[in-house]
Amino acid sequence: MGWDTFEHVLGDLWAAEGYETTVTQGSADEGIDIIAENGTERVAIQAKRYAANNTVGNRTVRNTAGVLPRGFDQVIVVTTSSFTQPALDEARKYGDQVLLLNGVQTVQKLNQSGLVPPKKPTSSEYHHRADE
Repeated sequence: MGWDTFEHVLGDLWAAEGYETTVTQGSADEGIDIIAENGTERVAIQAKRYAANNTVGNRTVRNTAGVLPRGFDQVIVVTTSSFTQPALDEARKYGDQVLLLNGVQTVQKLNQSGLVPPKKPTSSEYHHRADE
């Protein structure tokens, strides 16, 4: 699965949880790949589709947390890999405002969701409504 498909799968995952999700467009996303809103909460999601031996570091966590002042209640960094200890330490500084999901947790969340395996999205599928 490519990085773009991974982003869409995550958008679908949060949509299945009742959020309206928007997958942002490529390099103009300023570190945010998905915006999820449910009427009471606005969440920024950073997707990192990495190989198992390529861990997510504290710079990614810090940069992602940096968007909190832009009207987000929470930021989530989701990876197919794992996080370095400094990344875990960085996330702890923000309490519940920063959530990290490693590869095992991501697979568990996907398995619990009941979503079907991904297909390549079309350009009309960049916006997901919670009621779809």
